[in-house]
Amino acid sequence: MSVLIYIKYKFHRYTIMKSSKNDTNYNHNLDDLIIKILSNQNECYYNELFKELQKNGFTGSKRTFNLHLAKMREANFIQYVKKGRKNMYSLTEDSKKRLEFEIKEYVKPKRRNLRHNKTVSKYDKKKLYALILLQLGAGSGQIIPSSTKNNKHEGSLMMIDPRYPNNRKKLIYMDDFQKLPGVTQADIFFRRNVAYKSIFSHIKFSETDIINTLKKIKELGIAERVIQLSPRLILQGQKEEEEMELAIEINNDYLGQFIRRLEAVLDVVEYRIRFSWIFNQQEPRRNSYEFQWYKDLFGTRRTVDVLIKSSHFKDYLNTVSKARREKLESHTKIILLNMDLTITGLYYTFIKCSKLDRKFIRNRFDLTKLIEYKKNIKKMSTTKMFELLSILTDICYPKFLKNKHSKDTIIRRYIQGLERLNVSSLNLK
Repeated sequence: MSVLIYIKYKFHRYTIMKSSKNDTNYNHNLDDLIIKILSNQNECYYNELFKELQKNGFTGSKRTFNLHLAKMREANFIQYVKKGRKNMYSLTEDSKKRLEFEIKEYVKPKRRNLRHNKTVSKYDKKKLYALILLQLGAGSGQIIPSSTKNNKHEGSLMMIDPRYPNNRKKLIYMDDFQKLPGVTQADIFFRRNVAYKSIFSHIKFSETDIINTLKKIKELGIAERVIQLSPRLILQGQKEEEEMELAIEINNDYLGQFIRRLEAVLDVVEYRIRFSWIFNQQEPRRNSYEFQWYKDLFGTRRTVDVLIKSSHFKDYLNTVSKARREKLESHTKIILLNMDLTITGLYYTFIKCSKLDRKFIRNRFDLTKLIEYKKNIKKMSTTKMFELLSILTDICYPKFLKNKHSKDTIIRRYIQGLERLNVSSLNLK
């Protein structure tokens, strides 16, 4: 009996391995046909779906059909429920949203080697420049044990020990560790900085493109080379010289501040757009710049998730009373206006450096530093790096939102009411 089970297991394992070899010749047209049939019929039994495929010219076997069904279920394209002894197939909510917004996405077979060396388009190169600049502004995001130990730990926060990332009970004091200097090619390729994993995470940049872009940024004088030890070996107490890795680090503190403040603008912009889609029911047109911007930055998966949440909230609004609905709408408009004012305030105070919103300044000392920051940023606008910073600014604060703010009466009055940022600002209380 045990021998028979073993033979069955080996045969089953062989068939799986054999089917995986044909993944490179995966027929995406069959997936499109299955989606088309299910969109027309809403739901379909297994045998009925197979017969419909045959009517539309499919001549393959049920084994090929089963492989496609499994791949599509794994990718959340289709779903099935048991009805007696039969399986009833239908489209998932994700697939319905993709069809509604004409988002083309394919089931991507798993491949072992993700390090492809295809040349990316010019637009993707802009994205790569933006990703690396944001990464440089934040640093590597990795930490190592500090050379100086503080036994008192006065006012120090605690964090999960990086040596045991899966054990939340093992905590350490933050002042016992320090940030690892510089950003390496691997930091960009594997998205090691948690803060920027979501941006362009759907794009697989090649190692060659990353290396060339890092060299270009270094040639422009934005960053300089530093030596970085492998964090894994440092945490294990080893310091072999052969494990040292070349990295680049921003050599201008004001430039680092500029990039980090742009990232703060991007955070508010992303939340503002997501909030308006879901709670203000301002679902974008599929050909709009707003929709394309969000999909390009965060990928189809995240875009579809936001659109699904929007439809769920719309269903919820239909179940509440009219008074409740009006109250939610008024609160939503107030929140959106505050976010718009925050975005324009950050932009004119820290990016354009022409106006001053004092709610971002705590005291006179901060204002002095801000004026010095403005002088250094204005100097950068005359250098070669200005083009790269303009690319990053257009991505973080897109033109469609900037035009929308310029036409809004309340925001225009707010901008006109801001004082000019100059030395005379120090004399004002």
